[in-house]
Amino acid sequence: MEVDHYARVKALFNAICDLDEAAREAALTAADASIAAPVRALLEREQATTRHVQRPVVSLLASLRDDDCKPGDVLGAWTLIERIGHGGMGSVYRARRSDGHFEQLAAIKVLRGVPSAEALAHLARERQILARLSHPHIARLLDGGATASGHPYLVMEYVDGQPLDVYARAQPVPARLRLLVTVCEAVSFAHQRLVIHCDIKPANILVASGRPLLLDFGIARLLGPDADAGADDAHAFTPGYASPEQRVGGTLSTATDIYGLGVLLADLVGADLVRAVPATTDAGSTDDAAPSAPTQRIADAELRAIATRATADDPAQRYASVDAFAADVQRVLRREPVQALAGSRGYIARKYLQRHWPWLATAALFLLTVAGFTLRVVADRDRAEAAERQALQERDRAVQAQASSRQISEFLVSVFDGSHPDAVGGEIPTSTLVAQALARIDSELAGQPATQAELYATLAGVQLVLARHEDARANYGKAIAIQRSLDRPLVLARQLIQRADVIKRAFAKNEAEADAREALALVERHATSDDVAARAPALLMLGTTLYEQGKHAEAEPLLLRALALEESRAPDGDGTAAVLSALGLHYQSKPDYPASERYIERLLALYARSGRKDSKDYYEALDLLGSTYGLARRYDDAEHALREALAGYRRLDGGDSADLAWRLSQLARVIDNGGRSIDAIPLYREAVAIGAKKMGTASTSYSILLNNLAIASRRAGDFDTAEQSYAQALPAMQKDWPADNKILNRIRHDYALVLLQRGKPEAARAPLFETYAMRVKSLGENSNEATISQIGIADYELATRQAEQAWSRLQAIAERVPALEAIDQAGYYRVRGWLQARHGDTEAALADFGRAETLTREALGEANPRSWLAQLDRARLLASQGPTRADGAALAATLLQHLDSALVAESPIRRELTGLITRGPRQQ
Repeated sequence: MEVDHYARVKALFNAICDLDEAAREAALTAADASIAAPVRALLEREQATTRHVQRPVVSLLASLRDDDCKPGDVLGAWTLIERIGHGGMGSVYRARRSDGHFEQLAAIKVLRGVPSAEALAHLARERQILARLSHPHIARLLDGGATASGHPYLVMEYVDGQPLDVYARAQPVPARLRLLVTVCEAVSFAHQRLVIHCDIKPANILVASGRPLLLDFGIARLLGPDADAGADDAHAFTPGYASPEQRVGGTLSTATDIYGLGVLLADLVGADLVRAVPATTDAGSTDDAAPSAPTQRIADAELRAIATRATADDPAQRYASVDAFAADVQRVLRREPVQALAGSRGYIARKYLQRHWPWLATAALFLLTVAGFTLRVVADRDRAEAAERQALQERDRAVQAQASSRQISEFLVSVFDGSHPDAVGGEIPTSTLVAQALARIDSELAGQPATQAELYATLAGVQLVLARHEDARANYGKAIAIQRSLDRPLVLARQLIQRADVIKRAFAKNEAEADAREALALVERHATSDDVAARAPALLMLGTTLYEQGKHAEAEPLLLRALALEESRAPDGDGTAAVLSALGLHYQSKPDYPASERYIERLLALYARSGRKDSKDYYEALDLLGSTYGLARRYDDAEHALREALAGYRRLDGGDSADLAWRLSQLARVIDNGGRSIDAIPLYREAVAIGAKKMGTASTSYSILLNNLAIASRRAGDFDTAEQSYAQALPAMQKDWPADNKILNRIRHDYALVLLQRGKPEAARAPLFETYAMRVKSLGENSNEATISQIGIADYELATRQAEQAWSRLQAIAERVPALEAIDQAGYYRVRGWLQARHGDTEAALADFGRAETLTREALGEANPRSWLAQLDRARLLASQGPTRADGAALAATLLQHLDSALVAESPIRRELTGLITRGPRQQ
């Protein structure tokens, strides 16, 4: 229903709803038929509702609209992707242009609830305001319209940035002030066009690539002849940023925005310039939270004066314009006297000195030279004495460091001394030697904390090589605890980075992030600006930890800073190579495959330039490039790169190794995902055989290889091998990984689906429900993972004759399905299709099977065997309709022809297809 049509329906309904029957009928007869019909329906429903439920009339009006917008909906030329904001007026969605003309993202604000006349006027006013404003630092209005249910919407420029205050935390104060001046330019531009924003705050200013953009003119006001003094949002404001006149409902003007900019200035500089202001000063109370004194957190006198004037209670006492406010901020940057401070001679002289100090210094130098000559002899004497004292201190430190190094060396030699009593009868295992060394540190090195800390960290590194991760983590912890008592911040940072690396490998990402953040903070505070050896590893570790948690926006600038530092020191060095590899993985997981390829190709070029083209490092980078190609579905390029890398590994290793097992598995996965599971299985089996020897069958690494074999076996129709591989892999994973680990829960869910395919629903029940409970606990009921679990449980209920319960479950999650990956959506429609068939609605079932097939084909491509296998459900249903429906047998024959080379010889799928052709359908 269009907006104007809706308004006419509502107006007529309100006018006649309280009249008697005859008067109502007369009014309806006189009205236009397109208006009278929906009003008559509303009146009938109102009478029934009043008798039975006493529901308010507004809920009847709500029945005129469809459900709220959801991801996947199309509004004009735009397709909604996800909801990114929600408030009293409506919701904001991220959307993509879908009319095929060009690629573009946008933010779409949709009015929520029943659009009242006031709300419609509100949105119309916002559209009118935005239409006036075309400025590089104001988010642009792109489009507008109404949804199919009559809800108006605005399409605005999408800004992928950070709120101003968040972005400013990483910037020095001058940079923050320059950002504020840019914001003032945008506000001034709006004022020139008779628009006041009325809601200036950090959340309404996003910074993308260093460029601030002013957003959300939702409560903005017009001045002049188009003024909207009677607007229903006259009392809308944000506490803490609203001017006194906004809080009391007074007259608003450009001074209102000047007040907001003053509070914004306090927000931007107060955090770094914080200083307690005595209660007796002009600033008043020292309570930072007091809304009447937002400037008292600012220690700098000039900035505090500017903010105080901008936030005066009386609008007449504030700056006359935004430009005047911005000019005073710029005077601070230029070290000129600001207008907000009284122009005393002393103050003006200080500012003059700040601006002209080079010239004044030159003049003063002559005078000082004359005076200084008489003091030179005394100064030379003092310097000589100071240098002697410093030399003695340096000598003492060097002696101490030499002694500590000698102690560590002698200690380690004693640990590995072959004459040790435990060495009798053969070579001592390294793990035993490390355990003996750790037991001796506290007793033999008591009173030498620096040496103890270094030894704990060194031996923890040995344990890491021996794959004893928990022991390594514990001993890094001991080293760090000792180090905290010493004044060696950069050594502490290095050991925090080492522990973060260990913790990250154990999937405890949050704990690793905490260590990495502390390490970087120590380095930023204590390392010199050119200390690449300290800064780059800290940036790299935090960046890596963040992107592995999906925090790409925060990780990216850290990794790029690390790359710039490493390239400045050694463009072809190992540090540069490590950061290029991390950037390749970062963009791969983002996902931004072209960017990932660029950084990995730079890494390959680095190795080629430095004479390392035939090295493990080069082949590892080539392997990474192949995995990126595979994720981008460039399967032929991926296979070529991975086979070249594998050949290089085999040549360099000269035999089996755990590393070779991973390379085999990587190649097999690309071949498997490309639709050739049969060809991938031998490679997976070779990897599993090597893993059993080199990793141990109880290790998590071996279990991952088994999981990969299970996936390929399932796709090739070998459900026996898939079930056995999952069953063998899961115990080690459940022992070593936290219960809420996403990978663990996905594997356990896939295992349950294999059990369902094998006709073992009762065995599938426990892993299905356990996984669902864990996903709800760690990710929430509305998460995609929890929705996928619900689909699996519905499949189990279908198999155990609980059709009504399964149907209710699918209905409850229907709105969340469009947010899933295409393959998971296909699983939903497959289960729903069989439930439709159970209810006797064959056409609805075939429609759902068709949706599942389309989603699978779009995700995997026409030629992928899984796209053909997705048609098996339709063949089963058609064949079950009896001899008059020969379509099922014909489809089964087509599927068998295309799947023949993709299925193992004894696959039950092959047998079933043959049965559908010759003997009839398998019973569901």
